[in-house]
Amino acid sequence: MANIYQTRIRKILSKLNKERSGAALVISSAAPVTKTRDLEHPFRQSSDFYYLTGSYGRNLALVVKAGAKTPYLLSAPVDRVKVLWDGASPNPKKLAASLGAELIISPHPDREILKLLRDTECLYFQNEPGTVAWKVANELIRLPSHSRIYYPYRFHHSDLLLQQLRLHKDRHELRLMQIAADVTVDSLLNTLPFINQKVCEEDVANSIDYFFKVNGCSPSFSTIVACGKSAATLHHHPGSKPLRRGELLLIDCGAEFQMYAADITRTVPVSGRFEPWQRDLYQVVLAGQHAALSKIKHGVLIESVYMAAARTMLQGLLDMRVVRGKLSTLLNKKAYKEFFPHSIGHPLGLDVHDIGNMRGDSQARLESGMVFTVEPGLYFPKAKGTIKPCGIRIEDDVLVTKQGCELLTAAFPKGVNDIEELMGS
Repeated sequence: MANIYQTRIRKILSKLNKERSGAALVISSAAPVTKTRDLEHPFRQSSDFYYLTGSYGRNLALVVKAGAKTPYLLSAPVDRVKVLWDGASPNPKKLAASLGAELIISPHPDREILKLLRDTECLYFQNEPGTVAWKVANELIRLPSHSRIYYPYRFHHSDLLLQQLRLHKDRHELRLMQIAADVTVDSLLNTLPFINQKVCEEDVANSIDYFFKVNGCSPSFSTIVACGKSAATLHHHPGSKPLRRGELLLIDCGAEFQMYAADITRTVPVSGRFEPWQRDLYQVVLAGQHAALSKIKHGVLIESVYMAAARTMLQGLLDMRVVRGKLSTLLNKKAYKEFFPHSIGHPLGLDVHDIGNMRGDSQARLESGMVFTVEPGLYFPKAKGTIKPCGIRIEDDVLVTKQGCELLTAAFPKGVNDIEELMGS
């Protein structure tokens, strides 16, 4: 019986076989990233390679070729010096067997890949500098036309093959994403008791990251903790200034579990209770998120989800007298952009901003099985009327279904009274 990785590879092969001319996909493990001199950043596997193989191994490449009976797994031979310093890599023979792949061990995997690509006209490859796939593709692209007679002459980004598969999550992926979401929620809840005016943004971020790690996860991105005016900067870097009573604290964080990411944002009052203007503004954002969530189902335009939030929050700002005029006129002028300058959300999966590039496409539609973030926000870098400089964002991870959606991050409540009760406890 085929495992999930064999099934995914077969789906890729089916797509390649539908090409009018010979086609192939080359995906390789991630390249090391230098931190400083002879030190590297912690290794993080290529999302595409992991999706198709489930392997964290290095110096590996996968070739899937139209018409071939099996995929090919290429591995460099064992480097005894590297084993001494870094430890042994996963056994490529076991990986090849689990994938139903033919194993090729070579000190020059790029040369072996070129042999496999003979009589192939179209190559899909990952455009990640430093990977074997990138090296092979660039070598082929540089070939003069008279030398390319037996090799690919059409080149496409591997996203074109993988996008639809990776956007639609299977049960295995959803289970991992739910674990990442649960750890994220628990880490936030465990951190709330430490939030007071005696700590700084960095302390809060470090606490959240600690709870990620003791629960078998890592941060899926750099944890954002922003107090007061700093929260008007969308991706603020936590600083050492102490938190202040009377200000709002925005926390945007996510755990990564077995490569799958969560991403949640909550905004809480440092003092434990919302001031009247904070309560009103927070409820405007919360209403905006409720409006957006009510629109989500299979086939809906992402733009309509965004506009549901934008329209609701703009009406809220009118009610608070932050803006003035007719709602229809302000909508036509896109007056909401001043306070809500980003998209409604993004695909989520093996990458925090997952494959698909759907944020910039006004015609993109949500489909059943996609996981998407819904994160409306309002931001005030300067005081405006009774509103002091601040930022409020509320973000959840959402599974799109045929008739609606399911929240993966629902365990962290969002109501004003709920948050004040959590902060008080």
